[in-house]
Amino acid sequence: MDNRFELAEIGMSAESFVAGDHVIATGSLGRTEPHRLYLRVLDRPADRFRYEQIGYSPRVTVHSPE
Repeated sequence: MDNRFELAEIGMSAESFVAGDHVIATGSLGRTEPHRLYLRVLDRPADRFRYEQIGYSPRVTVHSPE
């Protein structure tokens, strides 16, 4: 994910996630460090929260339930 200052600018904080949240992470494995993931999308299905790394700018969206 981005650095904490960029995350704070888009509304993420230490309270954005709690232990036990079910999340789905999508990204690319690190080339030189196979246990690392370059995070592109982080979804939390419970409230349709989505973090996306688009180019150089992160984006957060939360969709209301249908």
